Amino acid sequence: MLEAGMMEENRTLRNKLTSKHNAIPRAVSYWLYFKAHILEKPDTRRLFQQPLSKTEFRTLVKKHASPLKCGPSFCRNRKGNAKRNTNDLLAGIWPYYLALLHPDSPFCVNESALGGLGLFCSEPLRVREGT
Repeated sequence: MLEAGMMEENRTLRNKLTSKHNAIPRAVSYWLYFKAHILEKPDTRRLFQQPLSKTEFRTLVKKHASPLKCGPSFCRNRKGNAKRNTNDLLAGIWPYYLALLHPDSPFCVNESALGGLGLFCSEPLRVREGT
C-alpha cells in the first residue's frame, strides 16, 4: 500500500518536472534523483554503504547513477550550465549520502518488513523515561 502511494507521488512529480516551467525547487529534484537512482536500487545502494570521500562519492555517482543519463533535465541538457548544474546536484546529494548511507550515520536505509524501504537506527536506541 505504501509503495503504491510512493509510486503515485513519483509519477505526479515527474509530470510536473517535465514541464518547461515549473515552480518545484531544485532540492526536490535532487532528492528524487537520489531516491530513484541510489536508494531504491539495492545493488547501487550497497555500493554507497561504505565510507567514501567526496571525490570517491562523486566518481561512484557518475559511474552507477550518471547525472548525464538519468539525472534531472537541467543536468542532461548539453547547452548552457549543464556542468555547473551537475556539480550542484552532486554537492546537493552529498548530505543525503552522509545522513542515510555512510556507515558512521546514526541511521541506515534498508528493506522494510512492511515493503519498500525503511529508515532505521544503526544501533539499538535507549530512551530514558522523561527525556
